[in-house]
Amino acid sequence: MRPFFVPFPKRKNQDFQSKKSKENLIVMWQGMSQILIFLLDLFAHHSPFYTQLLLSIKLFLRGF
Repeated sequence: MRPFFVPFPKRKNQDFQSKKSKENLIVMWQGMSQILIFLLDLFAHHSPFYTQLLLSIKLFLRGF
């Protein structure tokens, strides 16, 4: 007697999982970089050093 539900082959399922986790990592990275820029923006008003740091980090993050 055959089972009603035939599972997908493991390979396809693993590919889907890895693609999904990569997408989640990208979204998480974008969120973290936005938070970092926001915090540095707050500090940038107090010191020219932070302003320069903020500009360099923004340029670095645009590369991704």
